[in-house]
Amino acid sequence: MIAAALLAAWIGGILFAVFWTVAGIAVGVEWAWLSSPDPKARRRAAQTVALTLGVAGALVGLAGYFAISFWVIAAALAIGAAAAALLARPVYVTAAAVPYGAAVFIGVILLRRDPHDGLLATLWLFAVVWATDIAAYFTGRAIGGPKLAPRISPKKTWSGALGGAAAAACAGCLRRR
Repeated sequence: MIAAALLAAWIGGILFAVFWTVAGIAVGVEWAWLSSPDPKARRRAAQTVALTLGVAGALVGLAGYFAISFWVIAAALAIGAAAAALLARPVYVTAAAVPYGAAVFIGVILLRRDPHDGLLATLWLFAVVWATDIAAYFTGRAIGGPKLAPRISPKKTWSGALGGAAAAACAGCLRRR
């Protein structure tokens, strides 16, 4: 996945937007799937979330080439979130799947779009996220200690969280000279 993310970042444009939109769809659909106990409602809500995020991702990706208003994208997200909430009744928390999934792709697509520093800024973001994840894993495994949130993620530790935060700070200080 790292190679695919780097290749998409290098190429940029529509390919990059599609790559990150698919990632956002996966995140949003997982949220919708986990938030509704009823199988039929879960399926309908997940399909609605996927469609909504796909449309929003296409609009964000094409906004670099066409005059697409922020309000059109916001309206698509709001309508999709409302539809997902209605379809997942009585679990309205499913509506959060739409902004949660959209958060995966909107920022990074806009960041990569910058003609001067877009690629560099995107690679910097990748370095910070990957350093955080890798350091948190290895620090938590090496030091162990009290669990961060045992009911949510039973293997995450406070030491891993602190190690990841330290690595993020170090990676965040990287810059081009």
